[in-house]
Amino acid sequence: MTDYSAASIRVLKDLEPVKERPGMYTRTTCPTHIVQEVIDNAADEALAGYAKKIAVRVGADGVIEVSDNGRGIPVETHPEEGRPAVELVFCKLHAGGKFNKKEAGNAYRFSGGLHGVGVSVTNALSTRLEVEIKRGGGVHKIVFADGFVVEPLAKIGEVGPRTTGTTVRIAPDPKYFDSPKVNLGQLEHLLR
Repeated sequence: MTDYSAASIRVLKDLEPVKERPGMYTRTTCPTHIVQEVIDNAADEALAGYAKKIAVRVGADGVIEVSDNGRGIPVETHPEEGRPAVELVFCKLHAGGKFNKKEAGNAYRFSGGLHGVGVSVTNALSTRLEVEIKRGGGVHKIVFADGFVVEPLAKIGEVGPRTTGTTVRIAPDPKYFDSPKVNLGQLEHLLR
């Protein structure tokens, strides 16, 4: 008989559950759904009345870029976690501005996507993910690889006080998908 004890129980931390069982969090036929999560966040900014433009570019190298001119993901330090809010959004499951629907002044009254699970799943299943944010008169950048911060949040430039938005560049990790390329037909349908 095999030994089954407390030592047999494995506790997965941070984004490990996504990497261990990606099919529980997204479709694994191709990376289109993890890109959709980023597009949904941009669309939520538009639905909330803060973004007027969303652009999606698929590079020949397989990198997908999603940009919007919304408010920009918050870059300030989270009061309880002590880390930049953007880092939490991309590194923690169930971290986002879509959970406090009942609070006055909440970020989103309604939204698409997986409601906070989405972009952290995108990050976990990407070899590299870059986020550039225009907010508060500054241009900020943070870079992740395999779900971990490899370049901490840094201010890399300045913009006018009313210039805002978020750009996310995604390099999906082919080892998690049956096909490594985004399905352009599905992507086009989604964007319409």
